[in-house]
Amino acid sequence: MSSSPAAPEPYVVEDCRGVMQLMSDGTVRRSTEPAFTVEIQDDADCGVEWKDVTWEPEHGLNARLCRPRLLGAANDARMPVVAYFHGGGFCIGSRRWPSFHACCLRLAAELPAAVLSFDYRLAPEHRLPAAQEDGGKDMSWLQGATRDHPAINPAGPQAPGLEAVEMAPMLVVAGERDVLMERNAEYARRMKEEWGKDVEYVMLAGVEHGFFNRAPWSERADEFVWLVRRFVVEHMMDSE
Repeated sequence: MSSSPAAPEPYVVEDCRGVMQLMSDGTVRRSTEPAFTVEIQDDADCGVEWKDVTWEPEHGLNARLCRPRLLGAANDARMPVVAYFHGGGFCIGSRRWPSFHACCLRLAAELPAAVLSFDYRLAPEHRLPAAQEDGGKDMSWLQGATRDHPAINPAGPQAPGLEAVEMAPMLVVAGERDVLMERNAEYARRMKEEWGKDVEYVMLAGVEHGFFNRAPWSERADEFVWLVRRFVVEHMMDSE
């Protein structure tokens, strides 16, 4: 009695820089290492403390909370909250990646702010709109997120769509050499001209996609952090 032939070994159909591979049998293999490395700085040197919390137990989704040390009760009461959504095209990435962690450390220390870096379900195992739905849920999870407040600001490459929402002013920052630069500019233009939102659009010359993530301690990153700090402080003062 002959046995059935063994199933062929799956092979790579698509390869995304070795970080994610789509196999011939439809499965996905992800590298345990991030797409690129960044300079690591000690958390203590940044004056920031952090911890991981579970925000969505049904799917085991976690968030990383970064906050400045020793600001005092008076400053804590006025500390803005930044909800950070990591990049990766909804397919790769994690709050644990050193690049995203470093970005959140900088924002927490230098705005200063409480920064929550959220994980969300990734495609193709969880097809869209799963990631967007998670984005909506984690904003609601934040205490006070259901009320309009200028100190709660979605940020990051995968921040949820807000075009239909009554909202506070927006800051859109794009890199001149970003492959998505034209889309960023169009997004800001349509938000401002077609939907009447208060939008500030800034294009930084000579930088590429994800420049803040790739080099979070660089001089160009300094420019970005200064822009965000100025924007947050300006609009918090307007709200008083």
